[in-house]
Amino acid sequence: MFPLKIRFVDSQHAFDRFHFISLRDADYVQGWSRKREGDSQLILLLLDNEDRLEDFLALCRREDSVVEITPITEDEFHAGNSNSV
Repeated sequence: MFPLKIRFVDSQHAFDRFHFISLRDADYVQGWSRKREGDSQLILLLLDNEDRLEDFLALCRREDSVVEITPITEDEFHAGNSNSV
């Protein structure tokens, strides 16, 4: 599992761009869970192998409203608030 925090320029972008990555189109993503928390999206990824994390990060970096991508723990993911989408 790969827990990540994807921070956007503001909370409106995090809301508007919640589905900016179509995870169904990324065949190496085997499962995911995500939630929106303020200006960020918290995501828990299950990938077919850990080398594919760079492919996912490259997808995120193409989005011009993404400011920062940081690894978090699974506990931080589960403890995070989930704002409505």
